[in-house]
Amino acid sequence: MGPAQFDTQTGRLTRLFGMDVDGPRLELWRGPTDNDRSSARGSFELASPEDSHGEGAPGPSSEQRWRDRGLDRLVHRLDHIYSDHDQLLAQVRVAAAGNNLFVDVTYHWWLTDALALLVKVVPSPGWDCTWPRVGLRFDLPRELRHASWYGTGPNESYPDTRRAARVGRFAADIDELNVAYSRPQETGHRSELRELMISDGKSTTAIGHHMAERGAASSWFHVERVHAAAAGPCAPSLRAWSEGSRVSVHRRRSPWDWLTRLRCGRAA
Repeated sequence: MGPAQFDTQTGRLTRLFGMDVDGPRLELWRGPTDNDRSSARGSFELASPEDSHGEGAPGPSSEQRWRDRGLDRLVHRLDHIYSDHDQLLAQVRVAAAGNNLFVDVTYHWWLTDALALLVKVVPSPGWDCTWPRVGLRFDLPRELRHASWYGTGPNESYPDTRRAARVGRFAADIDELNVAYSRPQETGHRSELRELMISDGKSTTAIGHHMAERGAASSWFHVERVHAAAAGPCAPSLRAWSEGSRVSVHRRRSPWDWLTRLRCGRAA
């Protein structure tokens, strides 16, 4: 379909603009922060900060509740796929390991002036915890190690650090996007993303990403190096997130949808 090739058994993207890629895959997990690991001051899973004067309610930590419900071990199953020359529709059920909770995800690809992707996420009944995140993961070729974006920067920004960020155009090597905290945890977010370009930094090889939120107040991107068999060791992984307007970094279980456009452009 235009610049894209798909695996008809899984519905996943395998090549884009002549490059090997893998994705998208729904993710509901992120690295827990120190606050997520702690239950000393009460759990924000069981009581919101606003309703508990910032103290939470007695209970297990957010990390423990997330792991108990299998959010770090998702299983993906293709339920239906339809394609023709200019569109592809894949319906995937994503189940949390060890229980009967699931999320139905629809990926709708089509061609416009770019390659467009509309994602719809609908949770099953019965979820009794927040989600650390709602987002997509793409694995990219290892030579694409340079990120440039229009959004907040130059450093990471979270709900409690967003005032230190400014809106503008920024660029960085992938390895420079994350903070090496003494205790490894979630890092690297850039909020309110408008545009993102991933390239090799020296040629015309680049993948452009534009996110238009639908029913969400802001978006994030996270690019890191991961070991991914499909893309080779130490390949970059692009994660594009659609986030809600809550001040908390936890996501309430509710339907989500967002629109992304991918283009091939010239590296800066």
